[in-house]
Amino acid sequence: MERQGQQQWFPDFPSQPGYPPTPKRRRTGMIAGITVGVLVVIAGLVAGLLVFLNSKDDSAASSWPVSESSTSRTPPAPAWKTLELGLGVFVEVPPAWQPVDGTFIPDARTRGARYKPGYCAANPKAILGQLYLDRARTTDPMAAAADALMYRGTRAFRSGGQVSSGPVGRRPDGGAQVQGTVTPHGRGECDPPSTTYRVVALPTAQGTLLVVVWGDLQMPDSPAEEDLTRIADSARLG
Repeated sequence: MERQGQQQWFPDFPSQPGYPPTPKRRRTGMIAGITVGVLVVIAGLVAGLLVFLNSKDDSAASSWPVSESSTSRTPPAPAWKTLELGLGVFVEVPPAWQPVDGTFIPDARTRGARYKPGYCAANPKAILGQLYLDRARTTDPMAAAADALMYRGTRAFRSGGQVSSGPVGRRPDGGAQVQGTVTPHGRGECDPPSTTYRVVALPTAQGTLLVVVWGDLQMPDSPAEEDLTRIADSARLG
């Protein structure tokens, strides 16, 4: 289960490079040559600035590889049900996932789902999977998805964990999606060998929202990874 905490991991946005000083004109006979040189310098600076501005939006997620439209958009399986998470976000969930009230956004009424609560006798609150809606800490979907995976993954176990991630994918709806696995540094009685995450970042008029779904792996009755992917792929704005 996830624990509380705070960490800001992704790198700062790069600062804009300064402009070189303009040389003083010393002889009137060199005006034409200097004018041409200045125009060339200005053109180079403008081109560099355009490249910088175009790349700035993705710079917060520069530590993570990027792929185009990595989501499969797999349609939900039969018997799955539509669940409204709140704030206009919907997903499809398998019948074995139990809807519950959401707790990650205190100023809004949200819903989520849990898989196999009470599976471990040593901890009645232990669950094998969870789905919930949260707010992102940054507006850019690419950076938001990567940040949420690292933030939640490193707090998935009391002992801490090592997070490994796939590429951050751009979704056709303008959002982003990432998948990762967390391996605990030390295992408790109810802890799995690893936990897998799917994080979807959806840009909305209310800010960037996160659909987070995770499941414990290599445990009796662990959720199927394809089900976790289907849930994440189905996340959408209504």
